[in-house]
Amino acid sequence: MNQDESQKKDKENLSVVVAEKGLMTTSDYLKKMMELTNQDIEKKFKSLKKGIGLTAKYLEMGEGESKRFMFLGFTLFKSTDENDVVTEKPAVKLLDRNKQLFLSPNTVLANSLQDVPEFSAVEIIYIGEVKMTGGRKYKNYDINLLY
Repeated sequence: MNQDESQKKDKENLSVVVAEKGLMTTSDYLKKMMELTNQDIEKKFKSLKKGIGLTAKYLEMGEGESKRFMFLGFTLFKSTDENDVVTEKPAVKLLDRNKQLFLSPNTVLANSLQDVPEFSAVEIIYIGEVKMTGGRKYKNYDINLLY
């Protein structure tokens, strides 16, 4: 299977997940909104409710703390070091029950969730910092699928 076929299949699979969950993609929603007349738009805006915030917070948890999220997939997280060198790494996108979006570029989370389907419910427990040989530290988590 070539890359174009693979991308097409991924889009088809995402469409099935979206349809099964009763969700609408952003592009489908925007197309639907573009078809509305001015009167329709005024009525629609009056009836719209606040949705999911698009500004993500950085995931921070206390040792032993447990939180439940909907796993939304990955995005790129950019950081700049003291020498102004920009690096990118995958970051986990999570949505909590209050419709707050969170991001975490933590390697343990990213590696643990890499094969988990988007829109899966997960529980994340922050175990704490682990010191590696050589003195470096990393944040360790216990991640469980919920069903």
